[in-house]
Amino acid sequence: MRYHMDILSKDGKPEFVVIPYDEFEGIKIALEDYEDLLDLRAGIAEDDGERVKSEDIKAVLGLPNPRGQTLGHT
Repeated sequence: MRYHMDILSKDGKPEFVVIPYDEFEGIKIALEDYEDLLDLRAGIAEDDGERVKSEDIKAVLGLPNPRGQTLGHT
């Protein structure tokens, strides 16, 4: 991707970069996607293989099961 930017200098050194807002939004989304990818990879690395059945989660939350009955603590 080619960016349209202006570099503002102070005392001969780059100080700020000015870019169009839509390009900023694209960069922001790309960085968020990259952070999500890093989180996914970390989660995969930490996976211990343990799984919880959705019925058990629904029971803890007091949500209806697939047959329409409410599960949970009474």
